[in-house]
Amino acid sequence: MDDGYHSASELQFEAEFIDYLQHLGSVKQWSYEPDIKTTDQLWANFADILFQLNQDKLDRPLSAAEFGQVKKEISVLTTPYQAGQFLYGLNGRSQVEVDTDDGRHVFLTVFDQRQVGAGNTHYQIVNQIMRPAKITGKRNRVFDTTLLINGLPIIQIEEKRDTNDVDQALEQMHQYIAENQYSDIFSTVQILVALSPIDVRYMANTTSDLFNKALPSSGKPRLMSASRTGGSSLTCSSPFRWPTRWPPTI
Repeated sequence: MDDGYHSASELQFEAEFIDYLQHLGSVKQWSYEPDIKTTDQLWANFADILFQLNQDKLDRPLSAAEFGQVKKEISVLTTPYQAGQFLYGLNGRSQVEVDTDDGRHVFLTVFDQRQVGAGNTHYQIVNQIMRPAKITGKRNRVFDTTLLINGLPIIQIEEKRDTNDVDQALEQMHQYIAENQYSDIFSTVQILVALSPIDVRYMANTTSDLFNKALPSSGKPRLMSASRTGGSSLTCSSPFRWPTRWPPTI
């Protein structure tokens, strides 16, 4: 929801959707993190995961100065395509460079495409993330549901109750783009999903001037078996490969 107001029916639908995502498949892959509600908490979660993924190079979590270098590298991504290139990395491995406090220069792995959908990849669901206004005069925003892979936001989902057109959710995300809300840790968002109990639309994240919500409806939400690359509609502006069981019920 754009300003934090949610009807009871929308909140119920969101809760049911999150519960559904947690129980996809025979193995629980997606974990719900109900205590993450702010950008700072998202960064802290990512820092924890980055340490877990790189214990062969790190003997302790990154200091504030060290992690500041990571935040800067991600925050300078200005387009979803740049973000996709970062996520795919070199030969399928995305890394960030850090000058450690003890004088070392290390390359820390963020994504390894060989591990997506398996291995030690972390899949998380967060919701109701509070986003302060990025442009003076604009409103604070609250993102409905966000799917994180290895701690970074990859799929942004806005839900509407069945009496509302999902186009409203797409237009809402268009406003987020225009207001620079997909910045800092959210600069990595690759897929936008508009969802209601009776309809769903999705598109690759893009810039405000290229945003086009004139997409065919996917009809009533259902479980979709996506290919490893996610299909042409999901990869038209991103080289990042998607897990074989990516979660939106579309």
